[in-house]
Amino acid sequence: MSPNSLKVLNWNVCSIDPKKEELSKFLKYHEIDVAVLTETHLKPKKTFSISGYDDERQDRKDRPKGGVAILVRNTISHSRVEVATSVIESAGVELELAGEKLIIYASYCPEQCNSKTEKQFIKDLRLLTRPKTKTKFLVIGDLNARHTFWGDDKNNKNGELIFDDASHHKYYVKLPEDPTFITCKSNASYLDICLANFVIDKPKRTDPRYLKSDHFPVIYDLGKSAGAVPLAEGYRRGIRSNVPATAGNVAARSINASSSSSSQVPKKRDHNQDLRHRLNPLQMTNHANSSTEAQFILRQILQKCREFNVPTHHLYVNFKTSYRTIDREQLWRTIKGYDGPENLIQELQTIVNRTAADSKNGLKMDNELSSLLMYIAQDAMIREAGLRTSGTIFRNALQVIRFADDMVLIAKSLSTLEQAYVALKEIAAKFGLDSALKESKYMRPRILKDNHQSLPTVFLDGNKFAAVENVSFLDSFVTTDNNATKEISHCIANGEEMHAKHLPFFQSADKTLQEKLNIYKKEIRSKVLCGHESWILTKSHAKQLVNFEREVLRAIHGKIQAANGRAYYATYPKLVQQLGEPGIEHMARIGRLRWAGKVFQLAEDSPARMVLEKSPQGNRIAGRPPTRWIDMVEQDLKSLGCSVKLSTVVQNGDEWRALLEKAEASWK
Repeated sequence: MSPNSLKVLNWNVCSIDPKKEELSKFLKYHEIDVAVLTETHLKPKKTFSISGYDDERQDRKDRPKGGVAILVRNTISHSRVEVATSVIESAGVELELAGEKLIIYASYCPEQCNSKTEKQFIKDLRLLTRPKTKTKFLVIGDLNARHTFWGDDKNNKNGELIFDDASHHKYYVKLPEDPTFITCKSNASYLDICLANFVIDKPKRTDPRYLKSDHFPVIYDLGKSAGAVPLAEGYRRGIRSNVPATAGNVAARSINASSSSSSQVPKKRDHNQDLRHRLNPLQMTNHANSSTEAQFILRQILQKCREFNVPTHHLYVNFKTSYRTIDREQLWRTIKGYDGPENLIQELQTIVNRTAADSKNGLKMDNELSSLLMYIAQDAMIREAGLRTSGTIFRNALQVIRFADDMVLIAKSLSTLEQAYVALKEIAAKFGLDSALKESKYMRPRILKDNHQSLPTVFLDGNKFAAVENVSFLDSFVTTDNNATKEISHCIANGEEMHAKHLPFFQSADKTLQEKLNIYKKEIRSKVLCGHESWILTKSHAKQLVNFEREVLRAIHGKIQAANGRAYYATYPKLVQQLGEPGIEHMARIGRLRWAGKVFQLAEDSPARMVLEKSPQGNRIAGRPPTRWIDMVEQDLKSLGCSVKLSTVVQNGDEWRALLEKAEASWK
């Protein structure tokens, strides 16, 4: 037997003794070679065995429950591996398979790390994933690790530590397509994972009816993998993972799947989707997860630095025009530097060279694959420039915010900004992206206690930048004083432009009312509401939005002919009623409320949550503080009859969903 013909079971058994018979039948039916069991609940003096298998176990001695075990088919040559972990309960075996060695650890971490146990968790993790020789290993079990990268709704401390360690060392995180743990409240998680230093195929979650536990059993069929890959060929940065974007979206589907014996056939990806999927591990985490998150982080920094009188310097970089100048050869070298597979690079070169006009430089714009490649180039620039990407400007001297083609460097001093610019400029020249940096926009946001005149011009490494009063960042309108009125007016102007463009369509008698309303909702209203999640929406702003929507809906519906022959426009409430959704003001408020819940579900050290919950070190001026974003959210909660703090109510998924549904029903 070789490592490529091995079937391994991973199951959080939640007390093995009463489930011995069903486990024995399962192992025989599925021809399992190695069974990794966690939460065995066996006492040290308790004997346990299954016919045809040898067992290696580590029972918990200081308190009840816990414990791990590994069952190995007795025809496989193996020996026990001693591992001195403390926070992570572990048992290990070394298998002799056709002249090759494979170490398998059963691992269970019962709780989240805290300040006292974090260092020991990292130490345990390194003991498990750093074999003395280049032996292949599988660390399998329930580490109570959650991370959005492998599909969970949010991160926890264990997940972040594993993600960071795997990102900087040569091993992967593998888990099935569907969640392995579902709570009674229908919240799903991917808790049962595998860490490996060689490529294995995606495991399969099996029907829980045959092995009853609160965790789904998972089978790793190494015989169906693409073959073991030497450690040196693993991705230098990143984690190989095949999971959906969020666990919450699949909770209901997973529950239905658990009550059905029919197997689900995974959907096939097209070629470009497959390439994007294989490129994902090469990306770093120094960017926001969405344009909403990036806009929110920037808005909170502008708002709080203005309130606490902390001067900052911003440099806005847009790489949209740099697609035609990027040096593709340098890009391929970068991917190779991440230890990207040669066949992947060749496929990329073939596709990009076929679609690009130039033989050496440039990428095709408006292409998802090109955007992903531009991401990788930006990641390499930031990394090689040595710019710090963790934390916020509230405590650091520099912060980088980026998503898609936009990046902003925020510094507390002009000298710090220049140092970052010089470092980026040098690396950008290698990629052919230095022109984007030279065309950057410099802004010095105003603070409440600002006696200094705006700098008309600044010089960074000899390059001249005229200070601007406003700039576009991810299609949102950013001003030096973070003026919401100017931003909303700008958004409405964009909406009016789109309305004028679609006016012939709205006036056409050949189009149905529903077709016209769909165009309004998808193309016009979405344009106006760009970045609304970060708005501080006052009554005057709401009036602006309502007036705009009323005029557009009147143009769509036209005048109503009365019985007396007179024509009139329907009232705004009647128009919104026919829209079938809340009006534009309430859509903005619902979107802001929904986003607030997402922020409080992020990890505590995520930039979006840090800028919301923390403040910069500065002094407010005397008098009433300006209205904050969180104040508006709390007002919305009170209007819905919720007296509990937002940070508390979002922790209860059912209660939070009910509150959002109430908002949509009340404001419709």
